[in-house]
Amino acid sequence: MSYRKKRVFFFIACFFCVSYSYSDTGCKKSIAIVKDNAVSIYIDSSHIVRELEPTFFGFSLDLIAFQKDFWDKEHQRVMPELIDWLRAFPFAVYRFPGGALSNSFNWEKSIGPLSQRSPQKLVTWQKAFPIQFGFDEYMEFVRAVNGNAWITLNIYGNLENEVNPFELSLTSRRWVEYAKHKYPMQPVLRWELGNELYQAQNSTENSQSPLEFIKDKILDDRSGWSPQKYVNSAIININEISKSFGDIPFVALLQDFKRDPFYMYLTLAEYNLAVINKLSPFMSEFVLHPYFDSVGNIYEDTVQHRLDYICDNVAKIKQYTIRNYPGLWLTEVAKWPRKDKGQEWNMGWWRASSLEAGVSVADMIIGASQIPEVNGAFVHTLASNTGPWAMFHSDKNGHIYPSIIYWTLRLLREHSQKYLLSTRTISTNLSEYAGGYDVRAASFTNESHTKYSLWTINRSHQSQHVYFVIEGHGGELLKGTQTYLSNQDINAINREKKDNVIPITRQIAIQLDQQGKGVIDLPLNSVDVFDFSLVK
Repeated sequence: MSYRKKRVFFFIACFFCVSYSYSDTGCKKSIAIVKDNAVSIYIDSSHIVRELEPTFFGFSLDLIAFQKDFWDKEHQRVMPELIDWLRAFPFAVYRFPGGALSNSFNWEKSIGPLSQRSPQKLVTWQKAFPIQFGFDEYMEFVRAVNGNAWITLNIYGNLENEVNPFELSLTSRRWVEYAKHKYPMQPVLRWELGNELYQAQNSTENSQSPLEFIKDKILDDRSGWSPQKYVNSAIININEISKSFGDIPFVALLQDFKRDPFYMYLTLAEYNLAVINKLSPFMSEFVLHPYFDSVGNIYEDTVQHRLDYICDNVAKIKQYTIRNYPGLWLTEVAKWPRKDKGQEWNMGWWRASSLEAGVSVADMIIGASQIPEVNGAFVHTLASNTGPWAMFHSDKNGHIYPSIIYWTLRLLREHSQKYLLSTRTISTNLSEYAGGYDVRAASFTNESHTKYSLWTINRSHQSQHVYFVIEGHGGELLKGTQTYLSNQDINAINREKKDNVIPITRQIAIQLDQQGKGVIDLPLNSVDVFDFSLVK
């Protein structure tokens, strides 16, 4: 790089020069697991961490997969079977129209009579097609499942190139206006500003400032949007919408962890801090997409590492936001279905819906729940057999039934109490998981502290004899149930046999000693939930 280019780059980078003195050791301490030769879970019944709202649960809905898998073309409706299964998640959040395709989605071509909708080309690997599951159908679906709407705005353009952000902001404003007037009783929970634009290919024709134009000419266009470019486009959209509708609940996407940053000219910390610093006057909530547990068993790929990274970003948000209630949403959460060596990527799709994936997803949700600033975790994606991350499978007659991921989420959603308690876990590592543990746990209680619930996972291929302590309840009797998903084969999947791995419930009674200690057993390769009532 020439001296002149270095000077321009330095000037651009220093536009975002801010302090890096953030830290949040309390967050990391709350999700840390101590390694030992026995498993113990300590529940502090006097320390309430948070109320876990039902909007903590959600689904990142991919429009293309959803329309292909769940749209009944003959009757022009979402499959009633799907609606029945999803009613088990009241007030869950459904993110629309999805991830990457949000950056090319034209919402105005997705409304009106189906026969009059123009085709849209949303992805490179598929021809243009008319959207049948458009915005109105989506809102009706959200109402039918008693859910919450979440919209990802297009601040990029279309599949071929970027569009001027001022033009896109008018489109965004019309969308907000349409939603508010047509669905006054169904407010959109959040409006998300684009999807993973730190990976987007740059187009210099529509740069937003002379400084940005210079940067695009000098730096590698393949590096993705700079934080300045993203911030500029986001603010243009925010200003246009807000001047008509006031305080709209926006969220902005931060760069997810990658050992080599997507945007190559700044570290992950520098990139995210720049976005937070410049957008904090407009919002106090941001978004991350944690993917984890690929086939490779390295620490940087584990749930624990992702949780630590979430803590780092929570600390940044809390340091720089000027609004109340700083928070973070995880709008895509999933085990990454990487291929084995020499395989095509689609040969590994099944891995994202196996029992191993269910344990991984539960691990992430249990850990994220213990970070009060994490407002929600949306599992990617609401789809069937046609791609990775299947929430459902389908039989030869086209009927759908739950994958292990669905059952995992349902167990967690249905087995909890109002208040999440401070929970400390000590674990073995018989599984030799790179994260350093087999077991993670979170506990809950009701207002009167007469009922307790426990979420756990066991990554080990052996059952685990677990000591747990509920402080303040020495000598009392617990009676209730244990419900779990487990199989000898960690790679078990429900695709060929619908009841291969389904919830099993058993009655249990546990006598606590005078120190409040009791014993539970976790099956091998399992997701477990417990519900207890105290018997005096």
